[in-house]
Amino acid sequence: MSYKDYIIFALAVLALILLILMSPAGKDFWQSLPKFSDLATSPATRELAERKPPENSVPLADSTPEITAEIPANEEYQEPAFEENISETEVAIVPVQPSTAPDAPMADIIMIPEINITAPLVTAPAGTDAAKLKKMLDSGAVVYPDSVLFGGVGQTIVLGHSAPPGWPEIKHDTIFSRIAELSFGSKIVAVYNDKTYTYSAVENRIIEKGGDIPKLADADSALVLVTCWPPGRDLKRMVVQANLVSVE
Repeated sequence: MSYKDYIIFALAVLALILLILMSPAGKDFWQSLPKFSDLATSPATRELAERKPPENSVPLADSTPEITAEIPANEEYQEPAFEENISETEVAIVPVQPSTAPDAPMADIIMIPEINITAPLVTAPAGTDAAKLKKMLDSGAVVYPDSVLFGGVGQTIVLGHSAPPGWPEIKHDTIFSRIAELSFGSKIVAVYNDKTYTYSAVENRIIEKGGDIPKLADADSALVLVTCWPPGRDLKRMVVQANLVSVE
């Protein structure tokens, strides 16, 4: 189809459209379309433009009636419920029992201020085997089974992990890593069964693995700290012994 043929086809289509618009049906359709001038002068538009508010009307913001209802004499007043979207900073959260309350039980812990140690105390039941003891050491310092309890006559033996310098402080692995630094008179405090026991270090020594723990002479109640030596290696044992000074 040549360019000349396209021109002839377009002119034919245009002529057909003009014939349709000039027909009676085309005139009726054209006249039925609304004109822009009709929109501005229609009765509905003029009515909206001329409508005025009543003389006694007030702005919407001031139209809310004042609530004057009184509470019946036979009913008690109830505080309105809190809104759900109140932020946490607006509500004071009060613990059921503050940790500083006089009757609040104290946690069982051991403290050695000189080497900056505070750790939980875990009591091993009688007959606990070596595997279970090793597992319990992950939770803190362990009171050796069958040893004398704090304040009793005899030796209270407490076991703890040790680790080399730079070891990450996980699972209480470093509790007794520095007990070799304690010297005569170093303070050791044990809080146990709601009482505070204060001990004073007397000596430290290295013993063989599985060896007997020596007893202090003239010590009615002694605390013995035991850990692996050197730190992080299960070759020997470091032992620190201390005498009971006071009970509170």
